[in-house]
Amino acid sequence: MHPLRSAKSATPRQVNQYVVFVNVTLHDYGPTYTYLLYNSSAPPDPLRVNVGDQVAWYVRVIDGPAQRVQPYQITFGNASLFGTASLSVPAGGFSPFLHVVSLPGARSKYTLSVAGISPPSDPEVQVDGDTVISTDRVPITYVVNWTAPDGTHPQGVLTYTADGGNSVPFPSSLPVIAGDFVTFQSPGAQPFNVVFVGSDHTVASPFVESPNSNIIPGQTYSGGVESTIKLTVAVNPDVSTSFPFYLVLQNNDSAVSATVALSVSNG
Repeated sequence: MHPLRSAKSATPRQVNQYVVFVNVTLHDYGPTYTYLLYNSSAPPDPLRVNVGDQVAWYVRVIDGPAQRVQPYQITFGNASLFGTASLSVPAGGFSPFLHVVSLPGARSKYTLSVAGISPPSDPEVQVDGDTVISTDRVPITYVVNWTAPDGTHPQGVLTYTADGGNSVPFPSSLPVIAGDFVTFQSPGAQPFNVVFVGSDHTVASPFVESPNSNIIPGQTYSGGVESTIKLTVAVNPDVSTSFPFYLVLQNNDSAVSATVALSVSNG
């Protein structure tokens, strides 16, 4: 009879979640691909992963002053890594998360192909798990509230909350980090616009959802307030990190807030 041995206790390994942002910049001589890892200054080539980790991609195309999302496909050199040979994202932008299900070898190539752009890109995923890049920061959800002008406050009152906390006055510049969420709202049935200004930007706003328009409408009425959609702060939206803006009523362009700013960083 063989003796039974109790298993050694082990600390469970932290499962990591990665978002790889890819900027595809178009030039006369062809595209360049810049890979950024959310909440890390380390380039994700190779991206180091281990079993159980989750990986998603966000791909945007930069064509001069314009930015857009296009359909893309990622083809994996070893299908056993994620349990699939390829990942198609027909709407462009964010992909679903894939789970690392096996470690097929030290390194595994994948190819990113964006519709209408050639040649593709083929970075690496490193699967030895020796070094794990932490990406466990939880994005902050900001709500910016503007009470429209009245006799006492000619520019109205701007405040904000972070993750549902106390409402505080909006500063001259509010620091935000790529991946954070921002919603603008105003009480009452008064549709408004958020207008980004400044001549030193190549993109219209710091948000993923509005790279080409500097005017974001707040015209969704619910629960007694008008609001914009929930907006996502982009990674490296522009060389200039400060994005000044103001709010104005759609039916009264003389009802304007003070001009303040969002200051964007990657973490």
